[in-house]
Amino acid sequence: MDDDPYPLSTVVDRARGYLHQAGLFDSEEFPAIEDDVTELAREIIGDVESSLGMSCSRPAPGPLPARSRPAPGRVARSGPGGCARPIPWWHTPVRAQEAPMSEQPAPADSTVRQQLEPDAADGLRAYAAKTRESADQLAAVLEDIATNGLPDPEQCTPWEELREAHLARLAAQRPAVA
Repeated sequence: MDDDPYPLSTVVDRARGYLHQAGLFDSEEFPAIEDDVTELAREIIGDVESSLGMSCSRPAPGPLPARSRPAPGRVARSGPGGCARPIPWWHTPVRAQEAPMSEQPAPADSTVRQQLEPDAADGLRAYAAKTRESADQLAAVLEDIATNGLPDPEQCTPWEELREAHLARLAAQRPAVA
């Protein structure tokens, strides 16, 4: 019997449930971020274990994606007990004075770049804002799990039910084909 207080599958399933409740779970979009959710869950579990002084002697389930492996020349951190942990791909040092890349204006060299139509540019800005909002919601949910732990399962709606309801809403939004 595994005595792990935070099994990875439970954390990922709960993250899926939170994504459903936040309206972020889309049957077409979620597979693209499922690896990121799993990797974030692994990182949260590792951080919780290290803050509680728990051993990380058991290996993380499954291979890590190539993008989460340390770049050549980067030193991997060590967890409690001396077990090496790869540096996640999203952990890059950022100076406080620098604006995040997403907020920095792009170079305005109009001789090289083709300008978009105003409607296309507005649509692209709206998509970027929606994507940024979705990422912020996901980050807030994962931070809540990291801070407060997993919620009581009896108080949560199973993610399967939320998924079915979401798929039903998507089907209702599609125009009927005659």
